[in-house]
Amino acid sequence: MKNYNAAALRGEDITDAQHADSMGIVVPEEILNTPQYNDYVLDHIRDQNVQFFQKEMNGKTGERYTEEEATALANEQRVAAKKNIDKLMKAAK
Repeated sequence: MKNYNAAALRGEDITDAQHADSMGIVVPEEILNTPQYNDYVLDHIRDQNVQFFQKEMNGKTGERYTEEEATALANEQRVAAKKNIDKLMKAAK
């Protein structure tokens, strides 16, 4: 059974289920060991980041990030992470 988490794609001996557990993310069984695993995890992390950023100060404004600003920042980070995962996926083929 193939594992698609970033650590496994880098050659580490860790299953998707172990990876999700270590991150505290509950991933549906039907997504484990599929290419959709990383999208599910990235979406979950993005959603957490939106909530987190709204509690943080925006260095540009001196005020907390608005929901719109937090969402934009979280989406930027998700895009960057997805690019890295895609590179790992190509290299693992």
